[in-house]
Amino acid sequence: VAMVYGASDVLNVSFAEQGTRLTSGEESERLGALFFMVGTGCLLGPIIAEPLTNMERPRTILNACVMSFVLLAMGCLGTGYFAPFSATMCFTVIRAAGSSIGWIDSSLLIQHFVKPEMLGRVEAIELGLAAASEAASATFAGLLQDNLGQNPRQVSILMGILGVVFFFIWLGYNVFGYETLERRKHCEERSRENNTTREGYATEKLII
Repeated sequence: VAMVYGASDVLNVSFAEQGTRLTSGEESERLGALFFMVGTGCLLGPIIAEPLTNMERPRTILNACVMSFVLLAMGCLGTGYFAPFSATMCFTVIRAAGSSIGWIDSSLLIQHFVKPEMLGRVEAIELGLAAASEAASATFAGLLQDNLGQNPRQVSILMGILGVVFFFIWLGYNVFGYETLERRKHCEERSRENNTTREGYATEKLII
């Protein structure tokens, strides 16, 4: 997720500055409006996805992650293809909603499938990789604009294409990889239950 939305902060500044005869005050107002749209999308995304997900049915959470990349790609491609600032604001909400859903539900998947004794380390690695990916995405967006002459809309389209790529990766995992992970989790749970049962029998024998 961070690889796609990391460039958004850089692009928001560029989108705010696009226009004819804008004063510095107007540019600041447009930038504030874009960040307000980001906050709105981050708030609405999980609210919309929550009724469609259930921790007791992890597949629904995975489906939400897959659909989050649809929203991410749609938002990035929309800001790239549609020039009016009002359209940029609308697609910013869509993109932010997708990033929020993906971030939250992917964290829920980690909590569900990772062993409790490994959860802290896995979460730390995940946060570190997310921060590095976000920084790399922002740097890439800046380099494309400053060194390669790409305009913000072209960079946004590239981020949208990247979102489409990640959508197919997650979709492939949803179709082909999820069942294997679920079976492994069930095997670990049964093994843990058997170990607990054997420990209980051993304790009873010692007491007798």
